[in-house]
Amino acid sequence: MSLLERAVSRRDRPPAQLAEVKYFRFHLSTASLVSGSEGAFYVMEALSRAYSLGKETCGCRLSMKHFFSCESNKDKQRWIQAALNCGPLMPALSPLKSAYESSDGDSELLQLGCIFQDIETLGGCEAHCVVHGKLCPVPGCDLLVIGSSCEDLSKANPRKETQKFVFQQSNSLGSSAQTYHGFTSYVAAHSPGLVTYENVGGLEEQIGAHAQSNLDVLMQTMKELGYSGQPLRTDASSFGLPARRLKPFLEERKEKSAKAASKSPKSSGNCADQHMKFAEAEGLRWGQTYPQEPKLNPWFGTLTAREQDVLALSRAQAPDAGFRNVSQSLGRVHTASLCKDTKKRVAPTMLPGQLLFLELVKPPRLMLDQEALLFQGFPAPQFLKLVETEGIDVYECSAAASGSVRKRSGPGRKWLTESLTADLAGNAMALPVLLAIVQSAVASLLFRPDSRASTREETADALSALGILADL
Repeated sequence: MSLLERAVSRRDRPPAQLAEVKYFRFHLSTASLVSGSEGAFYVMEALSRAYSLGKETCGCRLSMKHFFSCESNKDKQRWIQAALNCGPLMPALSPLKSAYESSDGDSELLQLGCIFQDIETLGGCEAHCVVHGKLCPVPGCDLLVIGSSCEDLSKANPRKETQKFVFQQSNSLGSSAQTYHGFTSYVAAHSPGLVTYENVGGLEEQIGAHAQSNLDVLMQTMKELGYSGQPLRTDASSFGLPARRLKPFLEERKEKSAKAASKSPKSSGNCADQHMKFAEAEGLRWGQTYPQEPKLNPWFGTLTAREQDVLALSRAQAPDAGFRNVSQSLGRVHTASLCKDTKKRVAPTMLPGQLLFLELVKPPRLMLDQEALLFQGFPAPQFLKLVETEGIDVYECSAAASGSVRKRSGPGRKWLTESLTADLAGNAMALPVLLAIVQSAVASLLFRPDSRASTREETADALSALGILADL
């Protein structure tokens, strides 16, 4: 955030010109679909703050209004509600709180707070909102962000359907088709001005003799809806993050579903047989006792027998690897992590359900869920601190506790768990990438101050006058 603030706050104009600059205030409404961790909310905060701090240089002051989110997972709905209730991070962390205040006291990052349950209902005028517990109007927005369901398209999923036109199906096993139809029905009904769409690399895989892809289907649909756009492929490590994340984005004038990998893929075959074959191919003796060093590591004891075996075989094959995802198969447990250009280590892609063993810390240990969120650019420590200071209830209310008398059975189930945080991290967008794309899209807009629209009578008079002039 500080880099963006410094960039927009540069005073490239002479002082004499700066004194004459008049800036205008503009509002953009935003919304997110398949919202997950709702990291887009903090991206919009960063952009609003940057424009507020650099209004003299930019010539305008931009504020974002978050209209709604859409998420089907109940625990993730509670996470989003906590984020919206806590509001922007920076006012609580910085003396520049006044940068968020307009002349009439309005917040620069406003939110209406609806969280819709089902993306497939957003093409209508109303949809069920879990915040208000009723049907709420589905608003349009200026800027829509969607990290679409990827389970049917991800190469990490053994049940992937990358050789099918998933977007042409009415439904699919991993709900990618349903998400797509819900998204396009919202766009058709409400016509957002800008759309940022994110998915996985399988979106681009060529299918059939005509070498078309699901991305081609998406772009053609958007074109038919009156949009023009450009696809681009990004790597999060090129945007300042310490982890790789190769993702295609589509910016139309794109994450990853929150339920993208709720179930672990079934292993093909017996893992012991696979490990024996792997050890034989590598010239290793399978089944030998583990060295003393990992057995003394308390983190090693938290792994299952299969995961311990994967770690030992991976260390024997690639002793210099810095990261080992022991939740993966032997062929995917480690990748090259040393960047030749910077001579620094870059972590692999954060995945749902990962068990990333960090060899670069001493003693080695598993990556924590908050660390995984940080590797995606999500401000996890600040957010969780706000949840604590704002007194957000991290326990769901049970049916017994919802009445006037609470039973002595204690609080309900805790929804803010390490499992939820890890799942959000594995499915989240890389926020610096999203920030760069949204910033570029907003910078390309032509802003102008509000002006009074001509009435029908005034337009008729003007056209009549033009007709008279044409006859002279």
